Amino acid sequence: MRIQQQTSLAGSVVQRYPVFSNPAITMSKADALRNSRGLAFSMGLAILVLWFVSFYLHGNVRPASTVPNHPLEPIVGLAYTLEHPPVPVSETLATPFAYVFYATTPQYACSVLVNIDRLQNRFNAKHRIIVLVKPNLDTSYLSAFTAHNATVIPFEPPQNPTQDVPYYQGVLLKLVTFRLHHYIPSLKRILVLDADELILQSLDHVFDLPEVDLAAPRAYWLDDEFSSAFLLISLSDRL
Repeated sequence: MRIQQQTSLAGSVVQRYPVFSNPAITMSKADALRNSRGLAFSMGLAILVLWFVSFYLHGNVRPASTVPNHPLEPIVGLAYTLEHPPVPVSETLATPFAYVFYATTPQYACSVLVNIDRLQNRFNAKHRIIVLVKPNLDTSYLSAFTAHNATVIPFEPPQNPTQDVPYYQGVLLKLVTFRLHHYIPSLKRILVLDADELILQSLDHVFDLPEVDLAAPRAYWLDDEFSSAFLLISLSDRL
């Protein structure tokens, strides 16, 4: 298997949500005042974004029955598993490429919606979008995804040996993306993105990078490892 690490593959096009630490910092009163104003502005902006998402979900979402049909459109109460996967669909689309997200909680589903909107309305992405979801995710999010012309696949995450850590519950749903060509045969290459990232510019050009089995950015915070938050996968049974 060929794996390519790209130091700058994702650094300038997606931004990871920051993890704040608590260093000992000495600052002047003026600096403290500026920082407090910046924090207040950030909090106000975050509240505005959350209000907009809530309004969109509860006031402007069309029922799933009124949006175009898509391969593997979600069926309420249906959950695929590795032992009982979706039946391969027969479909022809203009592009063999796709952006892939996964959502296991309402918070991550909101983040996926934000990035889908940016891809489609800000950057005019030309490739399809696929969202893997936990089967118990609220149907209002499924309707919101399909209203954005995304293919939604409800899939039970594989068992996680560290299930006692709440943060990692459902994270192995990402691994299902390596089998997507079994369910949607026209797919050739996918870009798998974590939901807790914000897309800053068009990513369509990433699909034109030299073909390898797997390309990923180097994790600068780890020693000689790559990050799984941004995976460019050439689908095949080798992986």
